[in-house]
Amino acid sequence: MNATELIGLNIQNLRQSRRWSQERLAAEAGIDQSYVSLIEHGQSSPTAKKLEQIAKALGVSIKELHNERGVNVPISTQPPHEPEHISKLTDPK
Repeated sequence: MNATELIGLNIQNLRQSRRWSQERLAAEAGIDQSYVSLIEHGQSSPTAKKLEQIAKALGVSIKELHNERGVNVPISTQPPHEPEHISKLTDPK
């Protein structure tokens, strides 16, 4: 995955974790929705100014948009699932 794809995926994950549409992110960042789509799909490399606008809208640093999170690993705002107690797994009753 190249840097453009990574940034696009991170923007998409951050947007989806907030349950925002592309239209909402575009409005919050002051950019066009079709440009958000191109960025998220790795088809356009945003300028530093556009990255700044997107990061500000999402409430993160520009550095956060460059973090490697892995392919298609959404950022969840849900609490982690609690595993069952080990006794239930070894002694089912």
